[in-house]
Amino acid sequence: MLSGLLWGLLIAWILSIFNFNYMFINAVYELLRLKISTDVYYVVFALLGLIYGIINKDT
Repeated sequence: MLSGLLWGLLIAWILSIFNFNYMFINAVYELLRLKISTDVYYVVFALLGLIYGIINKDT
């Protein structure tokens, strides 16, 4: 479970090297009219990794 969270953060960090975080933030704004920050970007990926870890019963 914790490893899923860490993998989510690692993937978010790697994608941010290629400026995916700005594309993600702009897409959320265009679709939902929500202004989010980079912190929310990392939290979303951490939660996705956590959910993935729970579903796959990571230890």
